[in-house]
Amino acid sequence: MERLDIWLFEAVNGLAGVSALLDGIVRFVSGSDVLKGLPVMLLWWGLWFKARDDQREARAKLIAVLACAIGAIVVGRGLAAMLPFRLRPMHDPTVDSILPIGAWERTLGGWSSMPSDHAVLFFALAMGTFFVHRTVGYLLLAHAVIVIGLPRIFMGFHYPSDIAAGALLGLLLAALLMPRVSSAVTRSRFFQVERDAPHFVYPLLFFLTFQTATLFDSARDFVASAWRALQLIVS
Repeated sequence: MERLDIWLFEAVNGLAGVSALLDGIVRFVSGSDVLKGLPVMLLWWGLWFKARDDQREARAKLIAVLACAIGAIVVGRGLAAMLPFRLRPMHDPTVDSILPIGAWERTLGGWSSMPSDHAVLFFALAMGTFFVHRTVGYLLLAHAVIVIGLPRIFMGFHYPSDIAAGALLGLLLAALLMPRVSSAVTRSRFFQVERDAPHFVYPLLFFLTFQTATLFDSARDFVASAWRALQLIVS
């Protein structure tokens, strides 16, 4: 299994370093929130406004999609911290990896490779959206494979098994959580609050979709900075 994993990695990563244009395109795609998270959230908002005010079931499912996204990123990072540390292929001297032209060899140094939190998040979003609109769900699955998964293997950030494990985890999380969370939202007072205080609900939804589109980077940076500040105060 390990040999297959390395063979698949080298088959994709072996395309790196040949063309500066290809390397530049993939490097841009792998780091661009405009191509990664933004299209997903634009589709989310499109589905939100496509559902009329009286279509509570569809909107409850869309709220559940955001909940799945938050749960996915928490579970993904938690597992990466708890599982045995795995070097990323670009940092592993035993793997014949190629650094794309213009890439920085110290990228993601100290971060475990297994599982891919990108894969966990975007496959969870795709599966969650599938409950709302099948065609859009299939589009997001293709997006998760082509825009999220393959570029991260090409760049040397992940092995194929990291992506596969993250994808499976994201799909399972969404499949398990979506019916329960959407049902809970439907039974809650959410829609009454939305009707009575849209000036509160919509900024909050914008904040959540913005964080999801940017993979919660600013939120994680804030938490990390707050934790370091607290440690300094305590010490």
